[in-house]
Amino acid sequence: MSEEQMKKLDVSTETDQDEEAQLTGEAYYEAAVERVKAQMVENQNNPTIEVIGEFILNHLASNARHSRNFIAEDKTLGKCFDTLIRYASQFRTNNTAVLSDEKVFAVVLNYYGCWEGEPFDLPEEHRYTPPVRTAVQTSPIRNTTAARRPLGPKSKPVPEEQLTLFDI
Repeated sequence: MSEEQMKKLDVSTETDQDEEAQLTGEAYYEAAVERVKAQMVENQNNPTIEVIGEFILNHLASNARHSRNFIAEDKTLGKCFDTLIRYASQFRTNNTAVLSDEKVFAVVLNYYGCWEGEPFDLPEEHRYTPPVRTAVQTSPIRNTTAARRPLGPKSKPVPEEQLTLFDI
């Protein structure tokens, strides 16, 4: 084969690879869109998750290269929402936190690994840690029945000649 034929073959191979990569990218995009929509249906009673899902769909439409990040098995809209709540709790005052839309969507993109802005840390997943039990100080046991017996003029002493059950 001549050099020209080899070059043509190399060029055609490159275009085939580009088309294959493009198809793979489209497949990832479609899979990501389907997965996000399915999770939105699962969480349809939570309007915040639906807003996050709509944002992700809009983001995918303009940034299809991030599609692989949204089909990861360990990343879900529910976990993303939990991460958002943990992040917002760092800024709460009187049990209320206010975040701008930009910051909320930055947390969402950071959770999925698509954030291209200035890096920031997300809080770790909450893991239950049982409370540490401390030793309780106890006071010595006191005889509480003596405190209940009335003392004073109303109580009558027991005569010595009277038999009691304990004398037997």
